[in-house]
Amino acid sequence: MCHVRNSNIYQLKSGHALMGVYLKSTDNMPYDHCWWCDLENNSGTHQTRDHLFKHCYKWKDQQAAIWARVKEATKGK
Repeated sequence: MCHVRNSNIYQLKSGHALMGVYLKSTDNMPYDHCWWCDLENNSGTHQTRDHLFKHCYKWKDQQAAIWARVKEATKGK
């Protein structure tokens, strides 16, 4: 089981996690493209929280597990 610190959750929620969009906004990267997707196809997809949790093909297995747990915890609401 993965253990996530509260600080990681707050970083994701506030948009200050180590993701492409944040790193570009702080001038730590020249672009905000997803480094997982762009390694393969240079898609130019912005690496955002939404992208990583719902769309990034690199994390599809983890996404399925997370959303299954969310559905179970919320009784499918």
